Amino acid sequence: MTRIDIGVVPVGQSGTRVKAFVNEIETEAATWLVRYVPFDIVKRMVSEYPKKISEFIHGLKPGEKKPDPVALAKLADLVKKLEPQGESSQSGKRKHDSNKVSDRTKKARMASLAGA
Repeated sequence: MTRIDIGVVPVGQSGTRVKAFVNEIETEAATWLVRYVPFDIVKRMVSEYPKKISEFIHGLKPGEKKPDPVALAKLADLVKKLEPQGESSQSGKRKHDSNKVSDRTKKARMASLAGA
């Protein structure tokens, strides 16, 4: 779960030549905006990532390229250990109440709207 930004700039006066470069490489965690969400997103991702990895592992179709069976079994065991107690990797229901917004979040949203 990595985001890669590619920069593209024109070369000289040419209308067709460009130079491409890797601008930055970030993990998904860098874009969580923890100041603006009304819940503990780190705690949420600790339970969501194992479920998503499990979906990827078990959702591979016959014939799709897979890691060797030993590596796949090790990964599945690790994911199972990471899952919070009492949660199934197949439960896709969200438990977040989007109507509950903290005062801090409201202030942050108002500040961002005022600056727009």
